[in-house]
Parts: sequence; structure tokens; C-alpha cells
Amino acid sequence: NGTASLDGAGNWGIDAQADGPGGIAVRAGGQVGANGTVNLTATGEAPLGLANTLLEPRRISGEAVFDLAINGQPSLNALSGRLDLRDARLTAPTLAQGLSNIAGGVTLSNGTAQIGITGNVASGGSLAVRGPVSLTSPQTADLEIDLDEVIIKDPELFQTSISGGLTVKGPLTGGARIAGQLTLGQTD
Repeated sequence: NGTASLDGAGNWGIDAQADGPGGIAVRAGGQVGANGTVNLTATGEAPLGLANTLLEPRRISGEAVFDLAINGQPSLNALSGRLDLRDARLTAPTLAQGLSNIAGGVTLSNGTAQIGITGNVASGGSLAVRGPVSLTSPQTADLEIDLDEVIIKDPELFQTSISGGLTVKGPLTGGARIAGQLTLGQTD
């Protein structure tokens, strides 16, 4: 449901609300100027499972709650807001691994996504990822990844726990530097 109205100066006013299956809910409003500038906001929530076709064979569940705005000429630099995860879970069957109790989210500003996400590893331990990633190519990142007694195992071959920190600095499309120190716990 919604309305779009044109004023005498050629600007469009927008006020809309949409609800869909699986708990999708979006509310959007604002103005699209005759000169192409936009001043729009969108709030709502959507199931993370919508991304499963892109993640195959991995699966994600839970909800994304968002409060976004675009102000200026349409571009990633004009996008701002926050996306938070709620009751999120990720499974990676080909890696025999999964994450539960995924919390945190992403703040968007000036063409950058500031990530702050934590989760519990299904086999044991926890993981945290934080830092900025550029939204434009080459997606330059400055990420810190902390592992706290993460259990890695193949039941017929080995089991160990890993703790420590890694950094990922540089372009994610190729050439980023991955560095850090990891410590193995008891390894069998």
C-alpha cells in the first residue's frame, strides 16, 4: 500500500508500506527530486533465508532488521543506516560447521560498511568479526577476526581448539593481506 504524489516543482513524494510472506515488512517514505536527488528512508525486517539461493549449499536463518536512508544523488556513498541480525544461524554442511546466536550487525555510512558480528561455533567456541569494508570495488577491508577456543574436528581423524586473532587488510577482490597468530589447544 502506498502513495506517490507529484508536486508543482516536479518532485515526487513517496509513502509506502509492504508486507510479505515469512515476516517481510517494509515502510518507506521521502522524496525523489526533479533533479534526481533522493531523500528516502526505509525501515523494516526480512527473513535472512531469502539469501539462501545465493549461499547454497550453506543455509542462513533468522531475521534482518533494517533502518536505512539514502540522501543525495543515488549512490552507495549516499546510503546510511543500520542492519541488525536477530536470532541468526548459519550452517555450512560442506565444512561440517555452523554458527548460532549470531548477533550484531552492519552500520552503513559514506560508502563503507562497519561490521560488528559475534557468534557461537556449533562444535564449540566463539567467533567475532569487526571492522570496515568499502562498498565499492575493490571492497577494501580492515577486518579483525577473533577466535575463542573454536573446536575444529573430523571425528575419524582429529580434534583441536583454536584461539587467537587474524586481520584481513586490503582489497577483498584480490590481494588482501591475511595475518595474525593462532594458538592450538589440546590437539588429538
